[in-house]
Amino acid sequence: MSISDLQHSALFNAHLQERKARRKLFKVMREVLTPGSTIEWRRAGRSHSGVVVSIAEKVPVVAARVRGRSSLANVHISEVLDAFLRNR
Repeated sequence: MSISDLQHSALFNAHLQERKARRKLFKVMREVLTPGSTIEWRRAGRSHSGVVVSIAEKVPVVAARVRGRSSLANVHISEVLDAFLRNR
């Protein structure tokens, strides 16, 4: 095994660990986010807020009614998490 093979293996293992941690975090966030709860998220450098309407089954996305508008937004859980971590 060459050094580049070892580096590639280490990077790949780190990538797998990160994906596993994100999946676990998404699972917890899905339990915390319930229909009717208020959330904030960041997209394109701007903060938005709204009320959760529904939660997708297979993908880490929630549908939220945007505050001040009648439209729905599909919000990825990572966007909610980013806003949460910024506000801590």
